[in-house]
Amino acid sequence: MQPFPVRPSGFPDVFGSHPVFKSMLRYENDDSYGILAGVSSIVAATVENEDRFLSRDEWKRWKTIAAQTYREPWFAGRICVAILWARYLNTVDAVPWKELETISRDRNERGTRPRLYHRGVAIDRDLSISHSSEWVLVLVAKRLGLRLGCDLTAVNSVPESVCRRFFHESEILHDNATAPEHREQVWAVKETAYKICNETRGFSPLHWLTRRLDNDTFSCVDLKSDMKNPVTVSTFRHANHVVAVGGTGTTGASPK
Repeated sequence: MQPFPVRPSGFPDVFGSHPVFKSMLRYENDDSYGILAGVSSIVAATVENEDRFLSRDEWKRWKTIAAQTYREPWFAGRICVAILWARYLNTVDAVPWKELETISRDRNERGTRPRLYHRGVAIDRDLSISHSSEWVLVLVAKRLGLRLGCDLTAVNSVPESVCRRFFHESEILHDNATAPEHREQVWAVKETAYKICNETRGFSPLHWLTRRLDNDTFSCVDLKSDMKNPVTVSTFRHANHVVAVGGTGTTGASPK
């Protein structure tokens, strides 16, 4: 997968014609579409109209989420996935909100990883969602065979005690002043690699070993898997978060 561009590109101005699209950062490369958006801006644009944007199954899930701190980011993620798929369908002027849904129908099939459905039929394109209370990040693959991962980690959210418990010795910078975001970068890279490898077991940071390739790029390998090929993950800073994105897979034809 090519490094994820850190500047918006490739999206028509028509995205600005709907309040949901305002203030979003849109990304595109050869492999995927991406959106990084403020949760509050999406919620404000859709307030009291949530049922208009969600499918029946998504609406059922929405009603079961009690915590507002998770409910709003969850909703924002579904909005972003629909927008990205509409970008692929070239229907950004009229997003088919209720025809597109992101939900885990069969937890035994792909763990808790969500899948994208169009009119009830699974779409064979991978996606990855990450969110904090402030931001939501979504990637949708353009082609078959590509597996994606992404993560948002707030700056100063990974204390030294977490490093001592979950980082390998080679991953710890004892003089953190030389790279103040290093801890968050390592954590976000581990989370992203875990998602890329489509794991169904619980996430354990010690299973993953990272190696810095340059200031913003890491390789990461799963020490508990027979697959020893490292995954490459790119990172960048957005507002008060470290953003990590990556993907792996065989090159295939463009989606029809």
